[in-house]
Amino acid sequence: MRTLLNKPVHCRNSAMLTGLCLCLIHMYAQVNATNSNSYIERYKAILLQHPEFTPFSWGSNTIYIDTEYTLYDVDKNGIPELIVKEDRSKYYIYSFNGTDVISSDVCYWSYDECLYEYEGNEIAIHDGGMGNMRIENVSLYSMVNNKLVWSGELMSTEECSSFDELYSFLDSLTPINDFLPITDYSHLSN
Repeated sequence: MRTLLNKPVHCRNSAMLTGLCLCLIHMYAQVNATNSNSYIERYKAILLQHPEFTPFSWGSNTIYIDTEYTLYDVDKNGIPELIVKEDRSKYYIYSFNGTDVISSDVCYWSYDECLYEYEGNEIAIHDGGMGNMRIENVSLYSMVNNKLVWSGELMSTEECSSFDELYSFLDSLTPINDFLPITDYSHLSN
């Protein structure tokens, strides 16, 4: 008598047992594939917690800006992070650890399109430009324990010879700019 999963199995031949094992492997693969995409429903629930749009005042005018999101695998672990952008410069970064969605601190970056792919498991952020000195910089951020953290500075207008040098560097990077309105689940469809 053979056993499978510590249970006795009566089979007439090894082909029958092999078929049973293949069936179990297929069932395990289906469950595992479902679990690997379980972040999708969790991320959709997170999007429902954000406003569809936010007011943005400039002088006496107020416009309403769509809250947008994208997915990007910052830490290259096979599960993308959810990046939500509100009010042009307020970014929320969420990661999924296999069971729970973990939120990083809210990030306030000066520019509307400031995220760039970077080698390894980091992203580059273009920030600054405020105040009378108008200093701009490009910093690296990485995922540490499912949270986005500052890793270091790549370049600053204080150190380079001109703004053109900084913008040329940014032009050499790939922007992360495929944001969608939070009501459009195209990035989260199976």
